[in-house]
Amino acid sequence: MWSKPHHPRLSSAVKFSISEAQDGDDSGNFIKPSTSPVYIKTLVNNQPTQAIIDTGSAISIVHSHFLQTIRHKTFISTSHKCQTANSTPLDIIGQIELELKISNIKTTIITHVATNLITPILLGNDWINPNRIHLFGDEQRLTIPDRHNQRISIPYVEPNNVNYPATSVNQITLAPHSQTLIDVKCPLYRGEDLLFEPDANYASKLIFIPYSLVNVEGNQSKILLINAHNNEHTISKNTRIGTFSQHSTLSIFTTNMTNDHQPPNRNTRTTRAVLNTTDNSRKPQPNNFCDECEEYFLSGNDLQKHLRANCYSDQMRQRIIELTKHIHDPKHKAIIEEILWRNKILFDPTPSIIDIPPQSAIRTGDHPPIYSKQYSASSRDQQIKTEETQKLLERGQIEESTSPWSSPVVLVKKKDKTMRFCIDYRRLNAITIKDAFPLPRIDEIFDQLTDAKYYTKFDFKSGYFQVPLSKEDRPKTAFSTRDNHYQFTVLPQGITNGPATFQRIINHILGPTRWKYALAYIDDVIIYSTTFNEHVTHLNEICQILRNARFRLNPEKCEVARTQTDYLGHSIKNGEIRPCPTNIHGLLNTKVPETPDEACKFVKAAEYYRKFIPNFSQVAEPLRKFVPTTRTQQKKGQKTKINLSQEETEAFIRLKEFLTTDLVLRLPNNRYPFIVQTDASDEGIGAVLLQVYPEGNRPVAYISKKFTLAQRRWSPMEQECYAFIHSLDKWHNHLSGTKFTWETDHKALTQLNKKAQINKR
Repeated sequence: MWSKPHHPRLSSAVKFSISEAQDGDDSGNFIKPSTSPVYIKTLVNNQPTQAIIDTGSAISIVHSHFLQTIRHKTFISTSHKCQTANSTPLDIIGQIELELKISNIKTTIITHVATNLITPILLGNDWINPNRIHLFGDEQRLTIPDRHNQRISIPYVEPNNVNYPATSVNQITLAPHSQTLIDVKCPLYRGEDLLFEPDANYASKLIFIPYSLVNVEGNQSKILLINAHNNEHTISKNTRIGTFSQHSTLSIFTTNMTNDHQPPNRNTRTTRAVLNTTDNSRKPQPNNFCDECEEYFLSGNDLQKHLRANCYSDQMRQRIIELTKHIHDPKHKAIIEEILWRNKILFDPTPSIIDIPPQSAIRTGDHPPIYSKQYSASSRDQQIKTEETQKLLERGQIEESTSPWSSPVVLVKKKDKTMRFCIDYRRLNAITIKDAFPLPRIDEIFDQLTDAKYYTKFDFKSGYFQVPLSKEDRPKTAFSTRDNHYQFTVLPQGITNGPATFQRIINHILGPTRWKYALAYIDDVIIYSTTFNEHVTHLNEICQILRNARFRLNPEKCEVARTQTDYLGHSIKNGEIRPCPTNIHGLLNTKVPETPDEACKFVKAAEYYRKFIPNFSQVAEPLRKFVPTTRTQQKKGQKTKINLSQEETEAFIRLKEFLTTDLVLRLPNNRYPFIVQTDASDEGIGAVLLQVYPEGNRPVAYISKKFTLAQRRWSPMEQECYAFIHSLDKWHNHLSGTKFTWETDHKALTQLNKKAQINKR
């Protein structure tokens, strides 16, 4: 209990700093807080603490709680009211004399005692002026004269953060995609405004808690929690949510952030937003979240300022520059950069496991374990194996194993002459029950891009290694080196069900966005839109989806907001499709085949673009005899040296000539009518699918087929008719249910519509 003896010195010390306010009297001496609080170390009655020196305050004030921690003289209890610079009441309950020691220089001060001051002690002009304090803000120091009148320099210090735990009062269940105010308790402070700082581990659970300026009353306050997860989340009673602290970025007086009274500007060391949870007009938005320091910000501008000042890394900055350097419109570029920075965790190089249940991808039934001996390797290759397994161990992608299964390690030379670490799972794949989940048809993917003008392409960084593998499947992935036996904890490359497993995952994650403005072929995602504004919306949504799933992307293989893109071996722009120039360049640089294997690879690579080449079957026919059709042929003589005949060499050269032309096709557009042109010869058939555009007919696709021996004996009419039937079969997805024109140079076919009966063929 405070005593109230008469103390003349204390009563006369404060003349005009504060005055009592009678009922109905709102007047009072005005305290103007310093625009830049200065912190120094001091001893208050021999108790070490930090004091604020505020030239904007007429009086000095000490916190009532701080007095309880020191030995002091008699306390004079008084009841006064004063107000801060923004007219917020400051509760003064008394006066007290204190001794301050700064660098062995003793001073005394009669201070006011307040209950709602966010600092232990504030020294105002009633201490600054009598003690002839000189402040040097640029030099971050002050000077004070000693007893010999020599000025002593005292450096400023950074303010301390005293933290108190904030724990939940009750058990609470957060609904999916919701925000809730919950009650938390603080064990120490009462009736004060403190900075609340959330525990960082909640962000990893997609529970976002903003930094907040909250008022603690009765040891309790309210904190906003946002559950961004698809599932509900329960927080138990007495769970630590975060910490309360007195922070240097706050006004030293209790303030309310309103439109009429803005808090004074401060020279702060951090750009984090301080929020009042009772101010609903300024709630944090989920998009304004910094992944690096896990903080919320009031606006996108605040977030960008914070990122530029604190969390931009040179590596990440360079990645964003590379991804947006093609965008010439400054406004468009700024919008895309903001989306990328907001979701920069997607480009984090550290390994990540996506947020899904462990996958079962290797079903072998009751088959006994398969053990394969390790292949012999040179000491250099053994060293590479050791280094690669160590990297996988450090990333948590493999673990030591006692599995009876084992597959051999192989090192495959890459184009840059480095070695790729692989596991030979052929024997395991042979006994694995195949997953029939479908991969999307590439031509159907391209058909969706007809009207698109903007494209974004994402490539997952080691996509398989981001998929957790079930504990039942892990032993089956085991492999050995000369040092140890290991097994994968993630989906390994090379297993037969890997593509189907990953496709199922990405289809589920993209959900209803698929076939509307996003598609994925295994780990290659494309986002497509007709306008830039649409693309911004689509890009932002897909980034959030991938980010929530904890995917990681490979920025070197990503493209963002482009008007032309290379996707699945094709170049796409403004409704037109071409072979990818890089792939064509590789085919053009192919030397004349010297083995059946080389000839086969060339024909197969060129065949990928057969829809761009008229009469491809007839042109490539001389080389097709090198393409094996059975396993026996695949194993027999594929490395034997050969010399191409003149006919085979001409076919090789003609295919190259076709590839050097501008092979461009239009993507099918159902707004324009189709034309099918067919033709037949003694060797085979050919056809072209056209669409009638205002500027003329444009090719959509070519097909060709060589006749079998039996088909060569057909009559010309039958061969010409077969060309049409074959075209309908190949292009039924475009022609079914629509009117189109069939053009042929065989007039006799027109009689088919007039015959009452035709043969079975």
